[in-house]
Amino acid sequence: MNKKKVINSKNKRVGLPVVGSIVWYLFLDHLDAPEWVWGAMGLLLGLFWVIALIDAFNCEELETFK
Repeated sequence: MNKKKVINSKNKRVGLPVVGSIVWYLFLDHLDAPEWVWGAMGLLLGLFWVIALIDAFNCEELETFK
């Protein structure tokens, strides 16, 4: 499998969904959402985190400034 080529991590921001997870948590807490909504969003956010972590470890970094 070919590795995806990305910009070196020291030249870009981290692509983890930290802020999005916090915002969704606060939004659901503010709405006093039912438990099935919490479960659905927890599943989606968990999938986003797994995909982001797999993507972070399976890519080849390119040097942009030599």
